[in-house]
This record gives sequence, C-alpha cells and structure tokens, in this order.
Amino acid sequence: MKKEKHFRMSIRTKGIIMIFAFALVIIMTSMTYFSLVTSDNNTEHYKTITNNLASTTASVIDPDEFNTLKEEVDVIYQASPTKPTSEDDVSEEEMNQYVAQFEHIKSEPLFIKVRDFLRKIESSNDEYADCLYLIYLDKPNKDFIYVVDSAPEEDACPPGWIDPLYDFNSKVLDDPTIGFPAYITKTESYGYLVTSGAPIYDSSNEVIGYACCDISMDIVRKTQANSIMTLFMFLMISLVVVSTIGAITIHFVFMKPIQRIAKVANSYDSNNVDATHEVFKELEVKTNDELSDLAESLKKIESDVKHHIEEITIKNKELALSQNKTKRMKELANSDGLTGVRNKIAWNSDVAKQNKQIKQHKDSDFAIVMVDLNYLKETNDKYGHDTGDISLKKLAKLICNVYAHSPVYRIGGDEFAVILKGEDYTNRVHLEDSFKTKIAANLADKTIIEKHRISAAIGTATYDKEKDRRVEDVFKRADKLMYTCKKEMKSRK
Repeated sequence: MKKEKHFRMSIRTKGIIMIFAFALVIIMTSMTYFSLVTSDNNTEHYKTITNNLASTTASVIDPDEFNTLKEEVDVIYQASPTKPTSEDDVSEEEMNQYVAQFEHIKSEPLFIKVRDFLRKIESSNDEYADCLYLIYLDKPNKDFIYVVDSAPEEDACPPGWIDPLYDFNSKVLDDPTIGFPAYITKTESYGYLVTSGAPIYDSSNEVIGYACCDISMDIVRKTQANSIMTLFMFLMISLVVVSTIGAITIHFVFMKPIQRIAKVANSYDSNNVDATHEVFKELEVKTNDELSDLAESLKKIESDVKHHIEEITIKNKELALSQNKTKRMKELANSDGLTGVRNKIAWNSDVAKQNKQIKQHKDSDFAIVMVDLNYLKETNDKYGHDTGDISLKKLAKLICNVYAHSPVYRIGGDEFAVILKGEDYTNRVHLEDSFKTKIAANLADKTIIEKHRISAAIGTATYDKEKDRRVEDVFKRADKLMYTCKKEMKSRK
C-alpha cells in the first residue's frame, strides 16, 4: 500500500514565521526608542538655559555684598566643631544644631536684599528656573557651602548648609574659573535636576564664589511624555494584536503536540520503571515535522531509561558518600583535636589567603588577636595534664564566646589567635576589654576551685596598610602586646 504523502513544514519554517511576528514587535519598540532619543536634544537645550541663567546671575550679583555675606558665613563655618554635609549619616538634631549657628544671618538686611534680588531674577525666568543660589567652595574638605538660596523658606538651603563636591566636578579644585558646567542629578533630597554654576569674580578678578541655577527635569520630561504616550498606546495595541495571533498560532502548531508528549512523559514513574516501561508506545504525534520525529525517538530510547536510571542512582550514592568523607576529612584536618577550634594548618591557609589579598592590593580592615594561657606548665606539673587540657578547653570556649563572629585558631600549645573582621573588628577595643573582664571575673570567682580558674594574656594589633606588608607584621605586634600584658599580669600577682 502506497504511503499517503503529507505536507511537511519543519520547525525551522515555523520558527521563521514566529520570528517574523516578534520582529514586528521589535520594530515597534525600536520606534519608541528612537522617539526617546530626541529627549537628549531637549536635555541639552535645558542645560544651555541653565548655564546661561547661572552666568547671568553671576554677572549681576554685587561681588562686595556677596563677599560680605560669605565671610560672615565662613567665620561661623570654620569655627564650627562639626561640619555635617547633606549626605552624611547624622541625626536631625545634630544637623539642626549645626544650622542654628547661622540662623541670625537670615534676618540681616543684606541677606534679605541679596535673596530678594535672586528671587526677582528667578521670577523673570519662572518658565525655567527652579531656584537660584550662591555658594562658595571649601577646597580642603571638597565641599561647597550655601550663602543665599532663593527658594521659599521651607525649601531653601540655609546659610552654612554643606553639600559635597561631586567627583565629576572636581576639576574646579584646580581651575576655579570653570565653575560647574550643566550636569544632571537625581537625589532623594533635591529631586531630578539640571544644575549649573558660574564663577563670581571680585574687583581683583579672583573667583570668590559661584552663582548656581537649578531647573527641574520633571518639566522637561512632562513635555516629552505627552508625545511618547500617544505612540506608546499605538504600539501597545499593535503588540496585543500581534501577541494574540502569535499565541494562537503557537498553541495549535507547537503547544498541543508538545503537551501530548509532556503528558505521556509526566506519567512515567521513575520509582517503578517496569510498570510504565512502554508508556510512549501508544503516543501518536502526527505533525509531520521534528515533533513527530521526537516522539518516535522517545519510543526508541524508552527501553534504555531503566538501565540509565539505575546507573545514575548508584553513581550518585557513591558520589554523595565520597563527598561526605572528603568534607569530614577536611574538617578533621583543619580542627584542633583538643579544643575544637581551628588548628595551625587552618591558620597558615587563612593567613596565606589574607597575604594574597594584601599583595593584590585588595586591602580590607582586619586585626589579629593573640591570647596566651598563663601558668599552663605549672598547672600540668601541679595538677596533671588532664587539668591543663581542661584549662585550654575553657580558654578556647571563652575566646569563641567573646569573638563570636571571628575564626579562632590554636596555633601553639597554649597560644590562640583570632582574625577580626566586620563586626568584631569594629568592636575590637570593647571585645578585648570584655575578655579581660571575664578573665578577671574567673580568677576572682571563689565558687570555682583553684585548679579550674584560668588566667590569660591578650594583645590586639590592627592592620596598617601604610606599614604592614604581610599578616605576620600584624601578628608580631599582637604577640608583643600580648607578652606585655602577660608581664603586667604576673607583676600584679
């Protein structure tokens, strides 16, 4: 009997049709993208306006009046014990205390005169200007300090207010005359702005400060958004139509036969392979493409599944067993058998890693703590090595409790070391005091029998990247401080 010929369309061909549909969407998306590119032109336009307004303000401001206000602000600023910037993590109370030092300036006639003059310029350019303000630069601290701000009282930055100098504006430190060419920022404090600053010159043609202008980028974006929204709605409708057509096509051409294959595959019970060994036998997929070829291939390989599963299961069990053994061996190799803390091998390994970071200039803050058990030999001689071992275990436990977030190592008979980072590094002084307090309390505790009281000396040294080239340099200082502590303890005995 002659086989009936069926029209065959490959998955490749079907894929091309689907890609064509997606390409249509991509083209529409590209149109949106290119429409947004025009926003760059608008941005440059507003940058130019901002530069012009800043320059105009700088040219009409009376430099003598500005300089008088600047000097009054600077005297208070320089004398202030704290100089918190707007981006410092300080409390509202601290910031209010700082700002309060300048409060009287706002009521001075000269301040009001200059502020009102700025507001007059601002109102003349109300379509663009968000606010105008006068500042001067504190070069040593890389900050700029507000003198006068035209914004309403509740929004204005008060005299003496400090903002940090952005890195991209740092060229002004070398050349004050360049000012602050228009740039865009988006911050929680000030919003989305384009800002520019022009230098203010005194009679000697020296730069004494800067007149700055802010324009809200929300105004720019609002105009652009209206035109983009119309195009966006058209594209969304087109996308819905194309997606619907594509979804229907994919469902009938791809998903239905794939779902039939998946349904049979999901009915395969990997825990009872023999009971479902021929679940693919009855599968019929007549799509006359690669999907029907796949169904036939699944039928052919079904007989090998059981064998492969058995092999994989055996290998997985062997691998898991080997991994557990390796993990346990590694733990044993890096642990001190008596105290349970890390041993000298682990210490050497971690020191090598830290030295590598130092060599690669990936410096991080860390400190080394050295702890030495006092009178171990006397304890062993008087009470026996079992008591000495108890003292070592007790000391190890105390070190681990105090330095709970740091690795503890036993690097010698009665010597322990700790590498401090993170929270323990930050609190290293407090933790050393806590350790000494606990040791002292242990020695003074009459409820503990004498042989079980422990005494230990401690020394902490902090890594200094300017003079330390290796961990050993820090270790030596910690060791020296520990021995100094030991001598002091023995002298008080």
